[in-house]
Amino acid sequence: MPVQIPSKRAPSHDDLARLLQSCTDLERAKRIHSRIHDSTAHGSGIILANLCVAMYARCGSIADARATFDSIKNPNVFSWNIILAAYTRAGHLDQAQRLFHAMPFWQRDVVTWTTMIAAYAQNQRLDEAQALFLSTPEHNAVSWNAMIQAYAACGYLSKAKACFNTMPATDIVSWNILLSAYAESMLLEDVTLLFNSMPQWDLVSWNTFLAANAHSGHLYYAKRIFDEMPEHGSCSRSVMIYAYVHAGSVEDATKNVPLGEDDVASGNAIISGWSQAGDVQRAKLAFDSMGRRDLVTWNALLATYAHNGMLVAAAATLDKMPESDAVTWITMISAYSHHGHVEEAERVFASAPGGNMMTWNAMLSAYAHNGRAASAESLFRTMPRRDRVSCNTMIATFSQAGKLGKSEEVFFELLSDEEKGITSWNAMIEAYARNGHLGDARKLLELMPEWNAVTWTTMLGVFADAGLVEDAKSLFDLAPEKDCVCCNAMIQAFVVTGLLEEAEAMVSSLPYATIYVWSTMVGAYANSVKLQEAEAMFFAMPERNVTCWNVLITAYATNGQLETSRKVFDRMPERDVVSWSTLVSSFAHGGHHCEDSMGIFRDMELEGDCAPDAIFFLSILNAFRQQGLVDQASHFFTLMSVEHGILPWQEHYNAMVDTLGRAGRIAAAEELINNMPFESQVAVWGSLLTSCKRFSDRSKRASLASKNILEMDPTNCAPYLL
Repeated sequence: MPVQIPSKRAPSHDDLARLLQSCTDLERAKRIHSRIHDSTAHGSGIILANLCVAMYARCGSIADARATFDSIKNPNVFSWNIILAAYTRAGHLDQAQRLFHAMPFWQRDVVTWTTMIAAYAQNQRLDEAQALFLSTPEHNAVSWNAMIQAYAACGYLSKAKACFNTMPATDIVSWNILLSAYAESMLLEDVTLLFNSMPQWDLVSWNTFLAANAHSGHLYYAKRIFDEMPEHGSCSRSVMIYAYVHAGSVEDATKNVPLGEDDVASGNAIISGWSQAGDVQRAKLAFDSMGRRDLVTWNALLATYAHNGMLVAAAATLDKMPESDAVTWITMISAYSHHGHVEEAERVFASAPGGNMMTWNAMLSAYAHNGRAASAESLFRTMPRRDRVSCNTMIATFSQAGKLGKSEEVFFELLSDEEKGITSWNAMIEAYARNGHLGDARKLLELMPEWNAVTWTTMLGVFADAGLVEDAKSLFDLAPEKDCVCCNAMIQAFVVTGLLEEAEAMVSSLPYATIYVWSTMVGAYANSVKLQEAEAMFFAMPERNVTCWNVLITAYATNGQLETSRKVFDRMPERDVVSWSTLVSSFAHGGHHCEDSMGIFRDMELEGDCAPDAIFFLSILNAFRQQGLVDQASHFFTLMSVEHGILPWQEHYNAMVDTLGRAGRIAAAEELINNMPFESQVAVWGSLLTSCKRFSDRSKRASLASKNILEMDPTNCAPYLL
């Protein structure tokens, strides 16, 4: 879009300032900058120069921002603070640190100091944040609040509260930071107590209190808070919509939350709500009904298609988008990756602007998610810059590939002590545990400078998976702050090891048990063939959402009561695509005829409440596979992509290969493997080899299957047994 500057007169200072402040496109930014060839002619050259620095930073070009800053003969405090903030927002902490030390001491103001304190905190470098705070020439409310935020960002709530209590004088921002810290840690009781003790409330306070109840699954209390609020902003409405969505009641959100005129944020929340409910059609209708859309709106629709496996529609949406950002590209890379289409993810990555660190990390995660450790390592070694996220991804990737030595190399050699955040320590502890080195995990735990909630939950999971529930309980008892996540981890540890009475006792002791905890217990009792206890737990729930009902359907099906499972399904106040998938799986595992599965599919289409997704089609393919119905499976395999725009995952191909193999169509199974749009895995070759054994097929394909299995997994004994 060409820059519109009046041609009949020289552009004024205000003209140029407006252009600089509104520009978000790099090419346009350079055209505007070229017009400011002599900013001093406007009498306020330093102001325009500072706006240029900010413009380039906003457009994602830190190099141009720094070059413009360096061209300023006598930068003022605003110049320094703008470029400093640009570095910290872009994640270039080392450059920000060097710039901070190069800045004349007398020019630093409270913004300078707090920018660096926040940057250290965001990068988990709490010691440096503390040291900088102590060296600040004078402390005011802003610097104190920055330090409270630093402790909270690193997960140290007790230190955040101690810092709050030490403040000479608190303000509303101080209270809100602490309130938000408790809310993010799901400490609803503490949130409630703190909110009620606040001397005053503003809209941020109300929104935080509302969000805490919404995220904890307490729709009733969230609605009461919403109704009591003196005013509602778009954030309040969005949070209330989330509360309904979280409770599985998107329809109620559209009825009970009044949307403001041109309230884009709330409209975006509705799209995301329908997306989470698996109702792509209503998400698209909500998108179409919006009078005004922003980039978040388009990203929400893109994510709707991506998360529901409709990759063809997602790609078409990407082509229509008027603009894009890092979220756009990450969504597409992650979508293709999640469904095994790594080559498509690579194509998107190659099309994305190359300077964004998050995009590189998304591609790194794509390789990791699909077990391509070699590709991940190659990308990691060639990255123009690596951050803690990149290193943590590789620690986990090497660990999953059984290359613990390389995980140690990344942690101990590539990450400096300053760069190691708590997330890095947690990743390395999990790497040791994953590879059976519990002793090393314990030693590293003792060496950690500080722990956070993730540390506790990681180790609780480690002990639970190893069957060391007593060790898990001892560790839990040592936790200084037993937040909701920590308690959930301990309950899960009891469940995994079959100690259901202990798990139920802990649930009863919680002041606020989340819906997740209740659902976990229902599923645990069902899996232990204790249906009466599962029923009792379900009906004791203070409130239920669609997830709880889905768990109950599974509970009855697991215990062979398929008719009761269907009756519960029919009684559900609201269903999502998971409900339908659960019912199909239940009937398939119960040995019912395929007509039941096809009937469920027809009912789903007739009701039209939600469209089938990739999981639903996988459930129905598995139903046909178990009964050896090749033609029906082939029909639905084609239907999912042709009529519903859902590209098959690796699991769909595996199901079809196995179905063809069981029916003796071994050549067709092999052809399908060869035509897969991604690299084949051990499971699919294992299915082919089993089919060759079953039908005494001694052709080259049996040898090929054995060869591929051993190349991918040399420890696999199937080729020798079969």
